[in-house]
Amino acid sequence: MKELDGILPPGSYIVTVTSIDENGVVQYEITTYAESSAEANAAASSVSTALSQASTLTSITEFVFEASQASSDSSIQSAITSSTSIVSHTSGGTTESTTTKVTSTGQLSVVGFDPSVLTPAEKEEAKHFFESAITQELVSQGLLQEGSSVVVVTDISSDGSSVQYDIIFYGLTSTEASSAITDVQTSLSNTSTLASISSIVQEESSTSSSSAAAVSSSLSTMSITENTQLGTTGLTLSPAEEEIAKIYFEEAITTSLGSILPPGSTVTVTSVKDGVVSYEITMTVSSSEVAESTVTAIESSLAEQSTLEDITSSVETASSSISVTTSSDLSVLNLNQEVQVVGVTATGSFATTNLDVSSFTEEQISEIMGYFEDAIAQEVDLPVGSIVNVTSIDENGVVQYEITTYAESSAEANAAASSVSTALSQASTLTSITESVLEASQVSSDSSIQSAITSSTSIVSHTAGGTTESTTSKVTSTGQLSVSGFDPSVLTSAEIEEAKHYFESAITQELVLQGVLQEDSSVVVVTDISSDGSSVQYDIIFYGLTSTEASSAITDVQTSLSNTSTLASISSIVQEESSSSSSSSAAVSSSLSTVSITENTQLGTTGLTLSPEEEEVAKSYFEEAIATSLGSILPPGSTVAVASIKDGVVSYEITMTVSSSEVAEATVTAIESSLADQTTLQAIETNVVASATESSKPSLMNAMSEVTVVSNTLVSTTSEIPLVNNALSGVTVLSNTAGISTITEPTVSKVTFDQLTMEIISINGTSVTHDLLNQGKGQQSFETILDSTGMIVALTINDPISSFSPLDEGELANTIEICSIMPLVPSQLTRPVVEESSTSSVTESEILRPDAGRSRLLTSPQEPQSDESYPDSTQQRDDESQHEAADDALLDSHDSFSKRPQYSTLRGLQQQQEAADFCLLLSPGGADLSSAGQPTE
Repeated sequence: MKELDGILPPGSYIVTVTSIDENGVVQYEITTYAESSAEANAAASSVSTALSQASTLTSITEFVFEASQASSDSSIQSAITSSTSIVSHTSGGTTESTTTKVTSTGQLSVVGFDPSVLTPAEKEEAKHFFESAITQELVSQGLLQEGSSVVVVTDISSDGSSVQYDIIFYGLTSTEASSAITDVQTSLSNTSTLASISSIVQEESSTSSSSAAAVSSSLSTMSITENTQLGTTGLTLSPAEEEIAKIYFEEAITTSLGSILPPGSTVTVTSVKDGVVSYEITMTVSSSEVAESTVTAIESSLAEQSTLEDITSSVETASSSISVTTSSDLSVLNLNQEVQVVGVTATGSFATTNLDVSSFTEEQISEIMGYFEDAIAQEVDLPVGSIVNVTSIDENGVVQYEITTYAESSAEANAAASSVSTALSQASTLTSITESVLEASQVSSDSSIQSAITSSTSIVSHTAGGTTESTTSKVTSTGQLSVSGFDPSVLTSAEIEEAKHYFESAITQELVLQGVLQEDSSVVVVTDISSDGSSVQYDIIFYGLTSTEASSAITDVQTSLSNTSTLASISSIVQEESSSSSSSSAAVSSSLSTVSITENTQLGTTGLTLSPEEEEVAKSYFEEAIATSLGSILPPGSTVAVASIKDGVVSYEITMTVSSSEVAEATVTAIESSLADQTTLQAIETNVVASATESSKPSLMNAMSEVTVVSNTLVSTTSEIPLVNNALSGVTVLSNTAGISTITEPTVSKVTFDQLTMEIISINGTSVTHDLLNQGKGQQSFETILDSTGMIVALTINDPISSFSPLDEGELANTIEICSIMPLVPSQLTRPVVEESSTSSVTESEILRPDAGRSRLLTSPQEPQSDESYPDSTQQRDDESQHEAADDALLDSHDSFSKRPQYSTLRGLQQQQEAADFCLLLSPGGADLSSAGQPTE
């Protein structure tokens, strides 16, 4: 309500008219918002007081009248006239509640608006027009609820190039508010939304009677060109969003500190709460001095405003990312695209004279049936791909046949079958078939067949049978024969067709003979002979097979045709048939007399479908091909995922993360443009075919050998703005507060035995590493074991001492001492097995530690000394019960310890009191422990 703007801060109230009854009584609710109960109630009281004033009621009446007259509904214009007025105001009750407030701040980029000519009051009026226009447009799109949200224009720049606004959401959860902000910002990134808001501003400022002329004039050519989200306040992070925010800050802090952090340092954000990001930096340095200087450098850097700004900028960049997914379809011919055809099978019979096969064997009859099949196919103009099958010849010389014609539709297939039946009923056709059969029989190697079919043999009549129709699969394998010694340039078109027939017949005969082609369900068609005769292109069509069966048949055929003996046989058949046929023209016989087929090349396959397993492999080929072809157009980390390959369509998605909606739009445009380029599609096709060719799966090679990428169609583009982006939008890093720096130095115990060095490193009492180096002879093997308390360390030697040269060479002592600042429990050790020595001795060793000088061998167990006796008692040895436990463990497991020679030697060395350690003695007699002992002279 414009009349309250002078009373309440903008955005601090929402007005909702709940009803207007038949008596013209207007019921309303006005909710005022403030930080405290007192402030909110004071504001509500001010509103009630203002609405009780006659001047306010008059202003409201005038505003309503003006708005009604601009309505497109004439009934509303008539209902509210100059005589309409508000005569009184009655205050109702008040209710109070605590609610959430989330504010999204944005900025509109504007052209064609000059506010410099406006007074402050006129500028406020211009703000109102922008508020009203933004509200109307977003409410009309269903993105803003007027009862719980409000738009407030907070600033108009002096040159009119930008309008800053707040959209305030009351009463929503953080997730609901974040989702609403995302929807609003997505809408405001749309040019049509901005154009609509611009139009509303222009229209309302020009039609309002209360609008100052200067305001109307300045807004008349105004246009909003862009929206920018500046920030959000009042949102909290969900646990999942907080984890993402932690990563953003960890990366930002690490990057901003750069080379100050030692290699291998880690930044870990432990919490993001109430405007405080708590984090830890863990690093390993060479000394406490370096640690202190590094910590100082970190604190100094994080005290610099430029570093904090870098962190802010890094987090803003990370949290402005948008996930974009484009869904597209590649049109790919001959890929997972089943070909279905309609087959019409027409049956019939020929009545013959002077054809007696009653005494013939099955093989002889089969040969004669083949002559009839070839004759029908040659003499009748059959549709390409038709199959002729002579089913029987009886003792009366009646020839039964089936001719199946195929077409894409039932009508076409039946029409073709009808044409064949008509042709076979003509006497000239029957004569031609008879002559062709006679000619073929006379070149048979079987003299009985030559005698059975003579010049007096003839087809006297044709009887058409019925037809049956079925839908079946059609798979076509295309190949090319490389040919030499053949010059078709001297042949006429008819003679070239005759030459094609000889190649078809020869390929069919050879493949049928090898059992890789079934004549009743497949046919060979030579489709082209090159002008120079160097190549013969053919199709082998398979009907009625499953995709797996057809693919297997194609593999068998192509394997056979890659064999030189097969090609030589086909060449011989072509030469023989063309030279022996009386119907063959002299030119054809001559041109084919020296023909030789040297090679076969598989060109492609159509009609095969992919098995589920093959489809998954094919998907990976396309994913890789698309990603490779788009190259640098795709932002780093983008993924291409093929969802399906079906009926010649490859459906896929590209998912990418970009920094803004503008970058998203530009990237999608670039992808579309590239995939509209034929060179890109060709590159995808080449890569896919190459991958399939290199595959070890013949069926996959067959199914993808002739794919052709025709076009790409963008189906949809979706953008997803992570909700965490809203919560981090507009974050500003203000300061850094240094916490506690903890410097932990490892303690090192080193035992040197001539060339043998053992090093035990303990950091914070939680881990121990060690090296046992036999210089010049390689590294020995040790293991580290922590007990259940994490305090007691045991070292296991994996090999007996005798295997550690030079310990077994007799020139060094047989006892090795291993010392640690933590107790070593003998029962946890694997004891070395070596020969018992007649004598034992203890060799002095150096124990080098940062906090102790040279020490002697340590003594056997005794009662722990007071803290004053232990310079490092605060580091592992200040717990008396721990020492007692170690003592008990030692005494329980080593009853005979005092009887050993080296024990008495050690007992006599208890003199000097220095830092205590726990030492393990490894000797031929076993392993013993000195607990809480004292270094001695």
